[in-house]
Amino acid sequence: SGLGFVQFPQRFKGTSKNDIYACEYQRLFVINMIGFDGLMGPNYHGTGCFFNRRVFFGPPSNLILPEIDELSPDRIVDKSVKTQEVLALAHKVAGCNYEQNTNWGSKIGFRYGSLVEDYYSGYRFQCEGWRSVFCTPKRAAFYGDVPKSLTDIMNQQKRWCIGL
Repeated sequence: SGLGFVQFPQRFKGTSKNDIYACEYQRLFVINMIGFDGLMGPNYHGTGCFFNRRVFFGPPSNLILPEIDELSPDRIVDKSVKTQEVLALAHKVAGCNYEQNTNWGSKIGFRYGSLVEDYYSGYRFQCEGWRSVFCTPKRAAFYGDVPKSLTDIMNQQKRWCIGL
């Protein structure tokens, strides 16, 4: 179908009634997303998203298999996660050495080499032909916490401005 991911708006607990510091970023996380919904969909925002596992393995029409067969998109773990074999694979992946001299981070998986790997990955997925949709249910699918002080807000804004 070509649907790569479903992006939900970022919603926050603890905002003041008037949101005087504009912590919810309505323009970015809601208004823009509704507009992008008809144009191959919104970009990935780093949170509040469900991915089609296949999106991490190349374009919809061209599957790029990982060098480790157990990490392929159609692989189903049919053993207990407590078995030594599964634990050994988990340790290998957690060590991140499996990424060296492979396609991980460049052609498959999240794309590295950018300060904003979430936006860059979402952009690359769409360039490869994946679509996304924006889903904004009345009941929040994901919650985050807003900054509680002006100092916290300034730090968050600085991080977001560098990344966005």
